[in-house]
Amino acid sequence: MGASMIFAWDVGSSVTPDECALLAWLAKDRDVLEVGSWLGRSTIALASTARHVTAIDWHHGDFYAGEMDTEAEFRQNLARYEVADRVQVVVARVEEVPIQNGIFGGVFIDAAHDADSVRAHWQIAVDAANESGWIAFHDYGRFDVTEVLDELMPDGPCSLAGTIAVYRRRDVATP
Repeated sequence: MGASMIFAWDVGSSVTPDECALLAWLAKDRDVLEVGSWLGRSTIALASTARHVTAIDWHHGDFYAGEMDTEAEFRQNLARYEVADRVQVVVARVEEVPIQNGIFGGVFIDAAHDADSVRAHWQIAVDAANESGWIAFHDYGRFDVTEVLDELMPDGPCSLAGTIAVYRRRDVATP
């Protein structure tokens, strides 16, 4: 397992070095779920310190990132940075993947940014994270992410680094 954070500077992404450092710190020694991987910069940061990362992405892009097939380049990036052995790649839309409740120590969401998707991904994250886990969303402050998260968690994130908003799972009210 990697002892320190890897910043994949040559992998295309809007995830900054500081945001990668936060993700690596959050993931340390945890099993992590990532929803939305694109080319893998955040996946590499997570996997550099995590026990294991389950990375779910359909690898055909979206309105914001552009529509393109990213799976081959994603897998190549994981191999180049020597983290592929700690990443389970799931090529699918997250809504199509059965995820066992409460098994992840952290959930990082950087997928579709429209309001309906953010709400759906929030619920997936809440269900997937264990009670001592964390939930982080990229692009807080942009798109529909901020509005939806502020509606769901009116007290705001427990921490904010760049555009990553982090919430403690235990702070989320569940029915």
